[in-house]
Order: sequence, then C-alpha cells, then structure tokens
Amino acid sequence: MIINSIKTSDLKKSEQRFDAAFHLSSAVSIRRMIQKQTRYPVVSVSELTSRIFYGTRASRTYVSNPDYAIPFLTGASILLGNFDNTKLVSKKYTPAIEEMTIKEGWILITRSGTVGQVAWSNKMFDGKYGSEDIIRVVPNGRMKGGILYAFLASKYGNPLLTQGAFGAVIQHIEPDFVGAICLPEFCNSLQDKVDALVRESSRMREMADAKRHQAIELFQAYLSSREAVNVNVVNSKQIFAWHNRLDAQYQAEVQLRKKDNLDLPSKTIRYFAKQIYVGNRGKRYYVSKGLPFLSSSDMMLFNPTKWCYQISYKTPALNSLKVQSKDILISRSGTVGNCIYVSEGLSNVTVSEHALRLRIDDTKISPEYVFAYLNTCQGQRKIKNSAYGSVIITLGEDFVGEMDLPLLPDNARKEITDLIDEFAVFNDIANQKDSEAISLVENEMDSWSR
Repeated sequence: MIINSIKTSDLKKSEQRFDAAFHLSSAVSIRRMIQKQTRYPVVSVSELTSRIFYGTRASRTYVSNPDYAIPFLTGASILLGNFDNTKLVSKKYTPAIEEMTIKEGWILITRSGTVGQVAWSNKMFDGKYGSEDIIRVVPNGRMKGGILYAFLASKYGNPLLTQGAFGAVIQHIEPDFVGAICLPEFCNSLQDKVDALVRESSRMREMADAKRHQAIELFQAYLSSREAVNVNVVNSKQIFAWHNRLDAQYQAEVQLRKKDNLDLPSKTIRYFAKQIYVGNRGKRYYVSKGLPFLSSSDMMLFNPTKWCYQISYKTPALNSLKVQSKDILISRSGTVGNCIYVSEGLSNVTVSEHALRLRIDDTKISPEYVFAYLNTCQGQRKIKNSAYGSVIITLGEDFVGEMDLPLLPDNARKEITDLIDEFAVFNDIANQKDSEAISLVENEMDSWSR
C-alpha cells in the first residue's frame, strides 16, 4: 500500500482531481525532478508541436474491396509489427477522411483503454485512416521529433502520460493534458543522435515490412486461389476419417485442400517439424527484473519486449515457455492464425501458452519458407478453418501438423528464404535502434540524480 498526503494547492494544480491514483503516480516525482534537477530549459509539449488532436468521432462504413477503401488503424493497431489484418473503411462513405488521415513523422499516442502507449509514424502509417482513440502529436521543428517520441515512450515520459487517465470504466487521456506535459529541451547533440536512431529504426522497419510482403507475394503467385464453398455434401465415412468433426467450416476445408495446388508436390508440415507444441499452462510469477514474457498479442507488436511483462527465473517449467531463433509462433486461441518468425533478437524470450510453437527441422526445409507459406492467403485459410470451439476459438497441434506444405521449385524456395532472412535482420535492427534511442534519453535523465 502507498500512502501520501497532499496539499490543497496540489488539488488546484491538478484541476481538482481527488483520485488517489493521480496523486500517488510516479509522475509526481518525475515532474519534480524535471523542474528542479534538469540541466536544460524546461518546455511543454505544446510549445514543441504545431497541433495535438485526435480528430472527429464519426460513423465508419467498412468494406472488403481494397480498391474502394483506406486501411483503418485503431489505438491498438499503432503498436503492431504489420498492418496486414487491419479493417478497411470506405473512401466514399467515411466522413472526415482528410482530418483523420495519419501522416509520416507524427507521434501517435493511445488515448483510451490502455492509454499512453507511443508510436512513431513512418511510411507504413502514412495515408491510413486513424481512429479517434489515437492522439496525433505534430512536431513543429523546435525540438527534433525523434527525441520527443523517445521521451514520451521512456520510463519518464510514459508515467506522465498515464497519470492523466480518467474514467470509471474505460480510461482516457486528452490532447490538452498531453500538451501540458513538461520535458527538458535537450542539447542539440543528444537531439541529433536520438532523432537519427529513431529515423533509422523507422527505415529498417519499412524495409523489413517490404521484404516480408515480397516473400509472401512471391509464394502466392504459385498457389491456386480458392474460396470456401457454400454448399457441399460429405458422408459419415468422410467425417469419421477427419477427426470426427461435424462443423461445416472444417469439412469444407477438407474438400478444398484436395483441390489445392494440384500441379505442385507437397508434404505435411508434420513431416518437416521437429516439434509442434504449446508451453506450460502453469502459474507465472511476474517480477520487475526477469525474462521478457510475451502474450500472443504482445508477440505481434513492433519491438514487443518494450511493453511486455517479465517473469521470474523460478517460474515452473520455464524452458517450455522459452522460444528459440527460427521458431514459428502461431496464435492458437481467441484470435487464431497470427504467425511470428522468431528472430535472433527474440531468442530465449518466454511466450504464453496461447501461442503454438512450430519448430522446423532445417535439414529438411527452411523455417523461413514455412513461415512465408503460413502467411499466404491459402495458409491463413487452412489455419483458420482448422480452428474449433464455440466460445473461445482454439487451434490444435494436430491440425497444424496435417496441413500440406506445397513445395515450390528450388530457386523460388531459396528466394523466399532469403527474403524472410532479410526481414528478420532488418526487424531486429529496427527494434535495437528504437530501444537504443529511448535508452539514451533515460540514461541522460538518470545521470541527474547520481
């Protein structure tokens, strides 16, 4: 329990806020440190920006044809590693598109639900429609945009953002509160260094995304494209031959697979796998200094270890939760089918049992090639149609193992493998540069109290 006393002057400064969480936040001591210990002038975020806003609240018309649509980003979307599964809104029927469109070089902050998470807007964000749950911070050039982002994403800036959250059920923060946050006007040399790291991280992330898409598109060019049938007939013998499943979605998928890629040889994923398994479902012990622990949602984020929990080294069956480089992770409950390739930068982190582990024998085939296939439209169709459950949708290890993996010509297989290798390297560099930029700001501010 944390106990403290406040003065009436503190209430006036906080616009008459009486909630304890506000006054007991670490932001109180951070604000005091910035005002009294900094070696730089102190400025507010509003002085460093030309605009801080979240746009208008309006109804949206969702569509499926990308030719008539613009990708739609929610607050949760801004932290994702890619935007492949974002919804599409109509260009014609969605109001205020110009006002709500995100631009490159902005700083984006989640303003409701989980508030205060920060992203740098690069070319992947540019031109996409952002929800009103995203606060847009537009730097005016007085301070480098990269260092403003790094400060707000740091262990000092984030508590200042979250302190302003209000609401009994769904927490919110507002642009005026963000604009009132004060920070040091760091020296030009530090600004230049941090800004360069943020922009290089941004560039590496764009390159990683391009390589990943190139590999998937190359794979898809060889595959037959089939839609699920609406009506089909199966007999009891066929049902009993395929896991005794009666659900139409799965039985339709069985029939579709028989017609997939008839001109390509194939083998089951089980043939190429060393292991297909889930981690330990036991109790976890969260600590402040331990091993990064990713949920199946965390693993989809850009730089996922930045926001994740950490678990104790004494957690039971810890090794079953650890992942290795070149593992493929597949979200297996709730939202099914999100696939992640474990790069060197994520090796030995721990991952929730809600992610299925697929460990490929690379003497038989490259894990990168399998990862690319699982991300094709056909691979995603197979995964999602194999899931089961009436409330919480679940994917079983056996259903992944029995999926057929089409075997492309050797030259195509090598090109896809090389592209995914490059994707992993660029992604690791992007994460490392992003973390380094934030650490430079934190280390500078840490030095004031030494």
